Amino acid sequence: MPKIGEVARGTDIGLSDYHKRIWTACLDCGKERWVLLRNGKAQSERCHSCGARVGGSKKSAHYRGNSHWNWKGGRHVNKNGYVSVWISEDDPYSSMRDKDGQVYEHRLIVARSIGRPLSSDETVHHKNRNKQDNRIENLELLTREDHSSLLQEVARLTNRIEQLEKELYEHKAKIA
Repeated sequence: MPKIGEVARGTDIGLSDYHKRIWTACLDCGKERWVLLRNGKAQSERCHSCGARVGGSKKSAHYRGNSHWNWKGGRHVNKNGYVSVWISEDDPYSSMRDKDGQVYEHRLIVARSIGRPLSSDETVHHKNRNKQDNRIENLELLTREDHSSLLQEVARLTNRIEQLEKELYEHKAKIA
């Protein structure tokens, strides 16, 4: 095991480069590891997990949210087609945030309209089934049970419509 302050080249410690590294301990947790040397000093004072906990690099710690150079309003569409928005930690509805500070826009709109954060057993239903149409008149607050029942009824009716359309098509084919 190396000693604190020991310097070695990357190839000497099993890496594929020749850059110098120093054996050092994390300022926060004390975990010992090899760190790249730059201008005779360790490149980082903290290990990866401790550095992420305190905001990463100096650059990223100062540029978060709307002060970040790549900020696009904090609004995006996720892979399931729902719109997510970023809200700050001091927002009254921050209890609805995920670990990245994101909240589904439709849930936030309904929460703000009723004046309180939504609980996890409350579901917001899009009446026209368009996940990106977040107008308040298109949104309905339901319990999980009610939403499940509603979706089953919609599926049943959709199947019935398809069946009737098929019968109509066959009937028209017989007449022609």
